[in-house]
Amino acid sequence: MSKGAFSLDRLGRMHDRLSGYVERGELPGLVSLVYRKGEVHVEAIGTQSRNV
Repeated sequence: MSKGAFSLDRLGRMHDRLSGYVERGELPGLVSLVYRKGEVHVEAIGTQSRNV
């Protein structure tokens, strides 16, 4: 685990799992937000709409 609140390895695994939904076309896009011990991680993947 890193010295910060987040494990970069775990954030990477979360990104891989969530981006799979976009890559497979199950979702056009998504936003994830994780808060831990005063630290925030936000990530946007994909688009707002399939029509874009």
